[in-house]
Amino acid sequence: MNKKVIHSVFEKIVRDFPDQVAIDTGQTNITYIQLNKYANRLSNVLSDIFQKKGTIVNVVGNASIELIGAMLSVFKSGGIYLPVDIKFSEKRLRQIFSDTSDGVIILTEDVKDQFLSIVDALDIVIETLIVLGNNQTIRIFRLSEDILTPIMLDESESWEDDPLLQVDGDTENYIFYTSGSTGEGKAIVGLNASLSHFIHWEIKEFNIDHTCRVSQLTQITFDASLRDIFVALISGGTLYIPPQNVRSSGTELLKWSFENKITIIHCVPSLFRLLTKELTVAPNLNEYLIYLKYILMAGELIYIKDIINWRNVVDAKIQLVNLYGATETTLIKTFYRIGDLDNNPSNIIPVGKPISNTIIALIKDNRICKDGEIGEIFIKTPFMTNGYYKNPELSSKSFVQNPLVSDVKDIVYKTGDLGRILPSGDIEVLGRLDSQVKINGVRVELLEVEKAILSFNNVTGVVVNVHKGADDFSSLIAYYTGIEIEQEEFRTALSKLLNPQLLPSYICHIAEFPLNVNGKIDKKALRLPDEIIMGGSGFHSPVGNVEISLAQIWGEILGYKKISRDISFFHIGGHSLRAIRLISMIQKRFSVNLKIVDVFTNPTIQSLGLLIENSLINHFENIDPVPESDSYPLSSAQRRLWILDQFEEGNIAYNMPGVYVFEGSLDRNSLDYAFAELIGRHESLRTIFREGADGDIRQYIQSPQ
Repeated sequence: MNKKVIHSVFEKIVRDFPDQVAIDTGQTNITYIQLNKYANRLSNVLSDIFQKKGTIVNVVGNASIELIGAMLSVFKSGGIYLPVDIKFSEKRLRQIFSDTSDGVIILTEDVKDQFLSIVDALDIVIETLIVLGNNQTIRIFRLSEDILTPIMLDESESWEDDPLLQVDGDTENYIFYTSGSTGEGKAIVGLNASLSHFIHWEIKEFNIDHTCRVSQLTQITFDASLRDIFVALISGGTLYIPPQNVRSSGTELLKWSFENKITIIHCVPSLFRLLTKELTVAPNLNEYLIYLKYILMAGELIYIKDIINWRNVVDAKIQLVNLYGATETTLIKTFYRIGDLDNNPSNIIPVGKPISNTIIALIKDNRICKDGEIGEIFIKTPFMTNGYYKNPELSSKSFVQNPLVSDVKDIVYKTGDLGRILPSGDIEVLGRLDSQVKINGVRVELLEVEKAILSFNNVTGVVVNVHKGADDFSSLIAYYTGIEIEQEEFRTALSKLLNPQLLPSYICHIAEFPLNVNGKIDKKALRLPDEIIMGGSGFHSPVGNVEISLAQIWGEILGYKKISRDISFFHIGGHSLRAIRLISMIQKRFSVNLKIVDVFTNPTIQSLGLLIENSLINHFENIDPVPESDSYPLSSAQRRLWILDQFEEGNIAYNMPGVYVFEGSLDRNSLDYAFAELIGRHESLRTIFREGADGDIRQYIQSPQ
């Protein structure tokens, strides 16, 4: 075993706990020995494919046993794991597959069709496609004459054995993207030893062992997901992956944690605040916390009042920990066990002291800051990442010569964060030196957002600010000058350039920017959200009891006294975490259970109120047929299936065959008549796709005769 190589340590854990459950999804689970054999099989497939060590493998899918098995297999085969979310913006997907792809794609069966549609739309080149199905099946397709052709697998029993160790601690093993100031994302390359160092530190520091049960709540495309996964798998514990409906409900998440006896949660403070609000409304939910030992938070500032609010409603003695670090320095580099609090609830919780093998320096004007003096935070550790992928110029701007050392080479990471040393010796982070901020745990470069908006022809100027609401959730506000663009049109176009986390909650057109005495834009003079919402002439009051109650709920969540019935929840500061709280409050007020997708598809008080009213009276509406025609255009779903059928000619994946054996005498005439009546009644059984006169694919309904 090489302790510097994370998958080598995992193989040792497999030998120690072969029959322990490694991952549990609620619907299925897998033991350590089963997970290791699965990863080894896939590793053999990858080893046959790779032309060189360090081949990038783009892994597409949601958090699952298959995805984690794929990650382990990439590590074992000496490749570089790069997770991809099909919900990424077109711009980010193009960047990933042009800059950080060697043509090898692993994806899970549940996202295959959607991904292949994206591949077709964006002209992404795939050389090898590996599809992971249920029951640990593996299918391989290779590009041959512009067609992905299936390849037969010739597996042997030896494929389940651990492969020879092909890497060491200095080998690159993953890439994660973060927001970048140039408008392009930054691809950060991780190292085996650095990842292993942090995981071993956390396990040792918090006395974590094989009895731990760790929740997997972090989006799989963020480096923090490695913390969830490997703290469980390197201690011999169990990783629990919640279903999507649990992730979108604070109450359900607490209940799920209780049912699975979760002991460790890693999360951003925004989610911590959401859980606190749920417990404040329903103190009886405290019983769901009896197994929980640790909540470790990172990603944004947390305040003393957050901890006070938690302790006011939570009886359990759960250790709260504040963590700090950067993706560039491998996950986390300081920690603070939250204990006694000072008397000012608006003060920031410190990030504490460095973890092992780490030095934190606060520097101003090339000298160490005095206690209490504000300076920039620099991190020194042998366990950093390898910088930005194939971008030495960008790397040299963040990984710099130690400002305190001139006679020898001494590289440190320049965080861009401002902080100070408290009398206790703990570090307090005070914010960003530049325009990079964190919005509910997601790192955002304001300049990237501004550049995307400035790319519109009619926009002449733009400023993006951060606004913190009454509930301490942060939102982006974009102000722009030029010709005013219709909101929905603006947002639709912008969503093609920015990932959802980077989209502004408010977009405000102004005639000109206010200037200060120096002639610079006065950001403090720009209107706040309340003024943006109430400043227009298009305000329409809520109608009826349901809409009025909804407006009160929205006001409580978003912090406004008056809200127009036709403005979108997501245009005035709403986001997925606030939507989860909205669903919870609607359930308590109306006894109606909504899903998060209902809020996204009915984002106004008017449309959501109608949905609630229909749910209350169990109202159904007829679907009117379209006028008769010789042919009809394809729906989006039909067009997608037609394209996939052309993509894999002869594929019967979308047919549903069945065989019935008749015993005894059969009345053939009656059977023929039944089939004829069935086909005559249902037009879908007589519908075919073919090219129309204009060259477009259309659907034609054949005559029953």
